[in-house]
Amino acid sequence: MPGPVIWRPGPGGDDHLRWETGDVLACTMDGGAHLLLQLIDRHHGDGIDDAPVVAVLNSFPESLLEPAQVSAGAFTPFQTMGANFGFVLVNDGTDAVAPSVLTKLGRQPPVVDRVAHLFASLPQAARRMERWVTRARA
Repeated sequence: MPGPVIWRPGPGGDDHLRWETGDVLACTMDGGAHLLLQLIDRHHGDGIDDAPVVAVLNSFPESLLEPAQVSAGAFTPFQTMGANFGFVLVNDGTDAVAPSVLTKLGRQPPVVDRVAHLFASLPQAARRMERWVTRARA
């Protein structure tokens, strides 16, 4: 029987340590739309200090935005059940992603300071959001 899961902070590697509060990042979901995330905080405790806490932005563009669009953008946080939603990005080693999977688009003032969040790897977060977006559009 496998041992306990050991969570590591970030989506994979140490690139996330260079992210700054307000950075807007994008990754492509399986359906082709982009999941936009904004770094709003760092998690402390649970053995995963400095894991990025990201808000999901309520925009799922088909193409990447230009930095000027990000800095001028009036993004709102994605909400579910009346709460702003996001993730603490972690990985267990098997679901780590390369830094190139996330594209830093720019920075703007944080859309929120707190989110209801789940601990998830970037692939888990993208799959969950794709399901929610697909259901919302149906």
